[in-house]
Amino acid sequence: MLVVGTQMAAASRTDHCKPVSPIADPSSHIHPARIARKLASTERRTDPVMTSRSLITEWLARQPVDLVPNRYASTLYRVCGPTGSTDGHITISQSVHAEDKHVSQLFVTFASLSTSLTFTVAEDDPFYSHYDVTCLEFVASLSTTTDKACGVGLRMQINQNSHWLDGSNVLRFRQSLSGPPRRERAYEDYLSEANRTFDPICLDVVRHHTHLLQSIGEARDDYSDDQIYQLARRILLAQYQFVVFNELLPEIIGSKRMMLYELQPLNDTHHLPASKYVAGQGKILLEFSTAAGRFGHSLLGDDIFKAASKPFKLSDHLNRVDLALASPDDVGDLLHSASQHPALQMDQHITGEVQNKLFKKANPYGGDLFASNIQRGRDHGIGTYYDVRKFCLGDVSVDPSWSSPVWEGVFHKGSLNSLKRLYRSPLDVDLFAGGIAESIETAGQGVVGPTFGCVIAKQFQQLKFGDRFWFEFGKTMVSGDSQFTGAELAEIRKTSLARLMCDETTITSVTKRVLRLSKDTVQCDDPDFLAETGVDYNVFIPNAAF
Repeated sequence: MLVVGTQMAAASRTDHCKPVSPIADPSSHIHPARIARKLASTERRTDPVMTSRSLITEWLARQPVDLVPNRYASTLYRVCGPTGSTDGHITISQSVHAEDKHVSQLFVTFASLSTSLTFTVAEDDPFYSHYDVTCLEFVASLSTTTDKACGVGLRMQINQNSHWLDGSNVLRFRQSLSGPPRRERAYEDYLSEANRTFDPICLDVVRHHTHLLQSIGEARDDYSDDQIYQLARRILLAQYQFVVFNELLPEIIGSKRMMLYELQPLNDTHHLPASKYVAGQGKILLEFSTAAGRFGHSLLGDDIFKAASKPFKLSDHLNRVDLALASPDDVGDLLHSASQHPALQMDQHITGEVQNKLFKKANPYGGDLFASNIQRGRDHGIGTYYDVRKFCLGDVSVDPSWSSPVWEGVFHKGSLNSLKRLYRSPLDVDLFAGGIAESIETAGQGVVGPTFGCVIAKQFQQLKFGDRFWFEFGKTMVSGDSQFTGAELAEIRKTSLARLMCDETTITSVTKRVLRLSKDTVQCDDPDFLAETGVDYNVFIPNAAF
């Protein structure tokens, strides 16, 4: 990971004065950044300010632990969530040592500019005080100026991933898509151990890619390695984009927002018209990557379920590949079990498995995920909940105060009183804290409230219409054969998570919409199900049979 960061930072300095901007200016704000929060992460417009850890403990101390199951979404929902939310943005925030032989001096120089934002833990902390823990480590994301003249300007976080929906959080694609034939592996699996165990669907994607490569190579022995790579990549990314927009996104934001932001995939053989393309819009919103895209953290329960064994604790599961994936059959076991258990309702309630024990390994304590999320928002200088809600909905008063009746009904029952106690003014509420406490508008219409729903919808709208290589655009968007014919699109639109689970694991039955809770299952080899979801890859290769 450090080597990647070094290459990005160094490679982007191609002229005598160019801001460090890996791949292409990948981040932006939905709301103008809070400059004061950029300079001092705990700065607010009113005082006093609570540290992120104290805020979380005070929030929970006066609320009953009530992890409410979701009536509509399966646990697989939380398994697939990281796939979409981390694809376009992972910042660099690791501690770096100059003597590390894998890190260049240039990277150390950049990293030394990062500020330690370690937050204190109260002496009477209900959990950490038992272990004499007085602070939790937190390193600011590596950042750079955005000033084109290399002068003093607003700092922006450096992104390790490409800022497109291209699966770069699962498979690391080469940055250059042209040039001499590739001599290295076409894909490199660089999933961290945390993602390997927490996002097994990623392993299904890796397996699917491998099978595509093998099938194309067997069907056309006259294809070069580079031709095989390019074709497999095009097919895989199109299927990946389709599944995210057809299955995952509607469950997150609901069908109404899908229609409002024109996010529904087209049907059959239809292409998007070139007029829908918006140049320069494919950026990652920091409000998404730092807050709204982390909504799934609230869906986490205490346990991980496997059909062949007793449930085991989430805190033991993270960073322990040997527990979750001890055999090849465990991927299917995890995914099938996840599709049969309900996810939790998105609300302010937090499982202690990630509040106090995140990545604890063999230790009795670990980090605090929710406190880190709030601290990361302050590090990135994103707007407050009030700022973003006003931008999205425009329904908050000009001179807001907690006494305003507008806040009644905005948050979950009990959350409003907690927020009033913790924040002196609505102007101060951190975006993540306000977003997870927000009431859901309509049952069954997504799992997030209106503010997070707006941010997520706007983000994926930009990823779709700002990407000239989006799989649904016609050949008028780019030259050559980089887009799909109508017949090829029709096959891509048969892709489903259920079929992927059937094809790439050992399970024999599945629900058709695995992200939704349902007791109605179908056999993987059912003829009707195969006709509905079986992709005919022959259409992608002329005069060949898979």
